[in-house]
Amino acid sequence: MTVYATDAALMPDKVRVAFTVPTTRPVRYPAAALKAAPNPVDAQRFVAFLLQPAAQAVLAKYGFGKP
Repeated sequence: MTVYATDAALMPDKVRVAFTVPTTRPVRYPAAALKAAPNPVDAQRFVAFLLQPAAQAVLAKYGFGKP
């Protein structure tokens, strides 16, 4: 089974990292507010929230890097 390092970090007692695969580019998780979203204002607010220090601290805690 293949998992991301962030997933493995959440379950160190259940996941053993056998090897890592070097990549030429970092793995990215893009976020965007869609114009056709059911609630585009809140979607934009959520994206803005993700960039705030409090949200970045939570993401960093689980192994995600800065955008």
